[in-house]
Amino acid sequence: METVRRSYGFAGAASMDAARFDEGIRAHLLGVFNDIASGVLLSAIVGWLISTIPALQVLILETPLKLVAMVAPLGLALLIGFRDNRLSRTCRSSACSGRWRRATASPSERS
Repeated sequence: METVRRSYGFAGAASMDAARFDEGIRAHLLGVFNDIASGVLLSAIVGWLISTIPALQVLILETPLKLVAMVAPLGLALLIGFRDNRLSRTCRSSACSGRWRRATASPSERS
């Protein structure tokens, strides 16, 4: 466990005990998996609505809007990937590790 903490360079890793470290990883991954599950659920609901409402089928599948619906997810993923290097270090680290800091904070530090 010490090797993992040292190799990833977590701040304060030397003073963090293994149980707290594991709790932080568990809390972070639980949040990530909850976000993924929410996205899958939203996609299922939208797909079900489009497949059951004929007016939405006509609106999306018989107009140029179908191209937007097909290309938009790829475009959004590329935009986020290309813009990542332009984000400030603070913004990038807070976006990626906000859950980690909340999960490993002591109860008095949590807000």
